Amino acid sequence: MNMNKTIFRAGIALLSFTLSGFAQEQWELGIAGGYGFHKNMTATNAAGEATVGFKSGYAFGMVAGNEVNRWFGGEARYTFQQNDAFVKAGNMKAQFDAQSHTLNYDFIFHLTPRPARVRPFLAVGAGVKIYRGTGREAAFQPLSNFVALTRATHLTPVVSAGCGFKIRLSDLMTLRIEGRDFASTFPNEVIAPVPGARANGWMHNIVPLVGLSFAVGR
Repeated sequence: MNMNKTIFRAGIALLSFTLSGFAQEQWELGIAGGYGFHKNMTATNAAGEATVGFKSGYAFGMVAGNEVNRWFGGEARYTFQQNDAFVKAGNMKAQFDAQSHTLNYDFIFHLTPRPARVRPFLAVGAGVKIYRGTGREAAFQPLSNFVALTRATHLTPVVSAGCGFKIRLSDLMTLRIEGRDFASTFPNEVIAPVPGARANGWMHNIVPLVGLSFAVGR
């Protein structure tokens, strides 16, 4: 089965499971689009160091959330990103097609109560992130004495933190402007350090998003 379809269906299942418990509460469905940025990392070996990480790229996602009272709620979220992997040192560079899929649940703390038209909020949560190398491996890769950019899949826990605004456009539709930091361990199966080299630590992925959510069942 195609891996992308499998991950997408898992995201839908997560959102559906979240919604199944919301029958007596206020809940919403939403979509969002944006752009993802990654903090670059450093790979080292005995000869020196290289910059490794993921290029900036587009992002889109889905969210299903509920509010248990006027101030507090929760959201299940799926976010897809197209971010190519790379390694760079001096004038040399290698690049490899890559993408990621993030499934997480956030607790939402609103700074104004439910009737307000503009509602700033804070979000914190956790989940899993799936990094996938999707390019074509070559017999020779520049800077292969640091890392190998591979056609592989890496699953890692992710911590999510963010903030934003919900702006009520009507009783049924809300504009969302927000940002997330998805922090995960270094995906060393997609950007794989070779023997004698090292690359590790936490990778921060900043994702600004703009979207619409729709009240359901009110």
